[in-house]
Amino acid sequence: MKYYWKRMYSDIEDYVKTCIECQQGKTNPHSKRAPLQPLPATGVFERIHMDILCNLPQSAGGFNQILLVVCPFSKWCEAFPLKTGGAVETARILYNEIICRYGPCRQILTDLMKNFTSNLVKEICKIFQITKLNTSSYHPECNAATERQNRTLATSLRMYCHDNQSTWPDYLQGVMMSFRNTIQTESTQYSPYYLVFGREPRNPIDIALIPESTKGLSKDAESALKLIVDNLTLARKIAKTNIEAAQQKYKTQHDKNVEEPTFFILDKVWLYCTRTPVGLSPKLQRKWTGPYYIAEHIGEYTYRLRKASDNKILKAPVHANRLKKYLDPKNRPTNPPNEVNEDNDLNPEELMDMPEILDRVNDTIINHTQNQVGKNNQNDQTQLHKDKQPSQNPNPQQDIYDVERILKCRKRGNIKQYLIKWQGYSSSQNTWEPSNNLPNNLIQHFHAQSQSKNKRKRHG
Repeated sequence: MKYYWKRMYSDIEDYVKTCIECQQGKTNPHSKRAPLQPLPATGVFERIHMDILCNLPQSAGGFNQILLVVCPFSKWCEAFPLKTGGAVETARILYNEIICRYGPCRQILTDLMKNFTSNLVKEICKIFQITKLNTSSYHPECNAATERQNRTLATSLRMYCHDNQSTWPDYLQGVMMSFRNTIQTESTQYSPYYLVFGREPRNPIDIALIPESTKGLSKDAESALKLIVDNLTLARKIAKTNIEAAQQKYKTQHDKNVEEPTFFILDKVWLYCTRTPVGLSPKLQRKWTGPYYIAEHIGEYTYRLRKASDNKILKAPVHANRLKKYLDPKNRPTNPPNEVNEDNDLNPEELMDMPEILDRVNDTIINHTQNQVGKNNQNDQTQLHKDKQPSQNPNPQQDIYDVERILKCRKRGNIKQYLIKWQGYSSSQNTWEPSNNLPNNLIQHFHAQSQSKNKRKRHG
């Protein structure tokens, strides 16, 4: 070994870990997912999930998409062919086929497609006092009820229209009927039809096999009705218990190799993104973008991000599984002094046998590090003083201005400006400063506090 200094291996490890290119381009083979957070079991049509199955062959009627609506409690599903998949078509089906048929639900969960986030759908939810929920971006597990049903639906249609694929709308409702009659053995242990109507459907095979004498109802209609209601109530209670047991079983299996995320407000992170620009290969594209910083903690493992360079907010919430910590190159160890680097004839074993040389090397490194830190602190202080100087100088006699707090933010053209309350000055001397006049950490702290205040207002 030609070179050696104290803590050399850990310094090299820290240096390599903080490489920007490596953090963006390399995957972590030892990373662990966040624990599973199942959505609570509510009731029949209290919450519905919606999704669109795209890229189907165009039928004779001009349909090329399917709008799928699923009740996650009963597993009841509805499917409607779409021509455009636009907001108007989606909103019309939501009102005519779901709300008017089953009544307004309490919550609707969808992904972030434009037809689901349109003002028209939001207005319908507002009229019927429905809470609109969105999944986090690129996290389909959040809407697993429809994602799984999409795959099953595509598989079923494939069995019937393989030779003539444009006829898929002709088989759609028949496939839906079979779904509703199927007992959900892994969750409710009842069929969706039974949990909605309190009885099993009258299928074609029943007409052929059940004798005519057994098809009548009880003479005491009131007793028969009460029996149906009691059975339905009991079945739904049992189904809820079965769903919760199935969720807990799946969570136990899922959480065998997980780790609690340790992200906090203002932490800098990388964001995993699979999008590839046109003309570039996804194999050679760096998967991690950023850095961003965490501006708001939304759910248990969901966050709102802002870009560290310009504080621009990401509209879609992000799940913890798509984040990893950003290791700042500024925290890299300083270079060892030249006289230590040039000591080529000594190796670690020889240094351990020569304590006087080792002491001299350590003292040199410590002195060099202290001098370097002092220079860095002095430079940071000078830059901070320059950054804190207001555009309209409240007091020309002073060169140093301390920011008490940032009050507001506005945009003039393409430039963001911040209203500054200067420490030691009255509110009448507040000034609007461009972002490049302020330390970035103050701006990030302001936006994080603003997100927290807005969240309290929404839930207040």
